[in-house]
Amino acid sequence: MEEHEVKDVEEQELDKRSQRNMIFVIVIIALVVIGFIAFKAFHEPAPQTVDDVFQQALDGKLDEDVAYSYNGYVFVNIMGSWMTRIQVGNEMIEIPLHFGPRDLENNISIMGSVDNRFTSNPNLFITFDPNSTQMKYIALSAAELSLSLAKGIKVNPVAACTSNETACEGRPIVTCDSTNAPVIYIKKDSDAMIVQSGNCVILSGNEWDLVRVVDRFLLAWYGIMP
Repeated sequence: MEEHEVKDVEEQELDKRSQRNMIFVIVIIALVVIGFIAFKAFHEPAPQTVDDVFQQALDGKLDEDVAYSYNGYVFVNIMGSWMTRIQVGNEMIEIPLHFGPRDLENNISIMGSVDNRFTSNPNLFITFDPNSTQMKYIALSAAELSLSLAKGIKVNPVAACTSNETACEGRPIVTCDSTNAPVIYIKKDSDAMIVQSGNCVILSGNEWDLVRVVDRFLLAWYGIMP
């Protein structure tokens, strides 16, 4: 065999070995990638749902600063806010709160009671003073209250004002004395308190205390706190 033919054969063999080596490397890389993906899929925990968190709380697997039981209801802290679940008819609903019941046991006065107008009327007015200097806290309180009552007692919350101002254009003007329908009046006050009388509930407080009062009212309304 001539010399150049020998070289051609050797080069062909080298090319074949190189191709085999390349295929081998590709297969190894593919197996490593597939193995990594499989490991992630089987060993990484799935993202937690709200159901997962509640179940862990029921199983006692969470610290008490994250979840605890109060009067038979489980409260869990999710991203800084508290949540519980209550049974309404055949439906289990979630009630979001800024404060848990342990944060609300002291320094909020509760007086009086409401009558059946709160449960027999499909509409409920949530009213406030449009000239208040604490609209940020009033708006937050009203939103939390409206969402919870709409879900929990199936009423239609209607935003209202206590006086006719430009900011209230198109809104009903409602006070506790101006209607026979149920009214919740959210107002700024130095004292944190809940005053209930007939068709009227007055929720009062200063800044974050006002939000605390709203949460306290909701927990009392649902029978979770006295």
